[in-house]
Amino acid sequence: MQAIINRAGPVAGSVWDGNDYTRRLQQDVLLTFTKKIGDFSGTLIVGNTIWDHYRHYQGEGSANLYLPGMFNIDFRQGEADVEEFIVDERRIGTYGDLTLGYKNGLFLHGNFRRDYSSLLVKGHNAYNVWDVDASWVFTDFIPQLKGNILSYGKIRAAYSQTGQITVPPYSIQPAFNVTGGYPYGSVASLSLSGTYNNPNIVPENTIEKEVGLELGFWNDRINVEADYYRDNNRNQTLPVNLSTSTGYSSAFINAGEVLTWGWEFDVKVNPIIHTPGGFIWDAGANLSINDSKVLSLIGSVKDFNMGLNNHAVVGQPLPVMELTDLLRDPEGHPIIDTTTGYPIRDNTPKIVGRTTPKYILGLNTDLKYKNFTLTIIGDYRGGYGFYSNAGQNLDFTGASQHTALNGRQSFIFPNSVYEEAPGKYVPNTKYYVYDGSIGFWVYSDYRRAQTSYWLNAAAWKIRTISLSYDFSQFIQRTKFIHGASFTLLANDVFMFRPKQNLWTDPEFNYTNANSFGFTTFYELPPTRKFSAVLNLTF
Repeated sequence: MQAIINRAGPVAGSVWDGNDYTRRLQQDVLLTFTKKIGDFSGTLIVGNTIWDHYRHYQGEGSANLYLPGMFNIDFRQGEADVEEFIVDERRIGTYGDLTLGYKNGLFLHGNFRRDYSSLLVKGHNAYNVWDVDASWVFTDFIPQLKGNILSYGKIRAAYSQTGQITVPPYSIQPAFNVTGGYPYGSVASLSLSGTYNNPNIVPENTIEKEVGLELGFWNDRINVEADYYRDNNRNQTLPVNLSTSTGYSSAFINAGEVLTWGWEFDVKVNPIIHTPGGFIWDAGANLSINDSKVLSLIGSVKDFNMGLNNHAVVGQPLPVMELTDLLRDPEGHPIIDTTTGYPIRDNTPKIVGRTTPKYILGLNTDLKYKNFTLTIIGDYRGGYGFYSNAGQNLDFTGASQHTALNGRQSFIFPNSVYEEAPGKYVPNTKYYVYDGSIGFWVYSDYRRAQTSYWLNAAAWKIRTISLSYDFSQFIQRTKFIHGASFTLLANDVFMFRPKQNLWTDPEFNYTNANSFGFTTFYELPPTRKFSAVLNLTF
């Protein structure tokens, strides 16, 4: 229950009560068959899954209570506010999985699964998932390769097809909502949703190819993995904006084909140091390099607006951001208005970069001494950018550090030029902005141009630091407690980002998806979190 009371004079209070019921039913039937003949082995798995998710919400309240402290909707003026909705989703899957092995070092594996979903219309609501992969532990078949240096070697390859449905429930039929302000006397009203519920959506389809190599060195003290993958995603489901003249403002559509590819590397060293006194140092690192390209969109369309300045553009990564920029000369210098000294805005949006990281580097280390363990986890993300709408608005109010960089005095706009004659641009050394305070930060095209707040999203982060102590050796004789440990934990401890990013954590986002590269001043600032955890095993 949410209750709000206002004390500023005769202002009505408000109350809201809600009941939210959620149910999930799942059935899994699994049969496993195994057989071994000489050096050959085989495992067959067949199964069926039924998954059902149901949610029923009811709420009622009023913002016009007339008795102070009486949070009861019966004590209200006017009509009560009510809300109710039901969501039911079901999926059914049948699958088979076969693994064939030879001498426990050569394996051939395949699986097939067919899924049905209630999210799409009949005839479009089924998709197949299948995979064929093989692996070869070549150090077991060629013993001469094994020695003091190389202790393990494996090659693997896979070819697979996957499908998925990414639209929410009830996205395939027109939906009507109760119109606000009704019923009015005996008159009731319904309004059509602004989102076009598209009955022609089909599942996304991805073909993936992958090869990998695993190596172990010095009796598996150092382990290295490397992978290369290439995915072709067809029928990509994208949210698009529609002209309101159609009667709708947005829709989900299957809009073309996207290619993604990349490398993944993983290194583990266990241990780096292991002393007779009980000190152990382990470490690991992983690196991924990911890229993508939109191969085609629906029909002859070359550019889709996905919302929040994100676009799907043929020939570009998915997604890219398009922003308005300053007007520039052929060499890229911003052009100023000689009357005001302010730069001039170019109102035509331009592609400025991708909004998802191209490079992700993860680092982790464990330091152990007797019963103590210190763990540190950090990472780097780079190769992408974000648009700080928060910075744009903070500059507008004069509340940011950014607005005081020039002491709020007049200055020559950096690296600017002016047009001395048609097509002739001269470096600006004499035209100052006429007002370096409120005039520049509120009214100039510098703040209005969105690229002024397009920032490098790269950042190093120390995600976690934990220090734990294991008490198990002190409780070996107890009958009820079999294990105990105490941990001090710190999350999101440190962040190091480029100097141009004065505003916020680049991973903070307008939505929970962290995929739009769009930040606003509605977000909370980055926060360190500290905790203490006691674990007991009985």
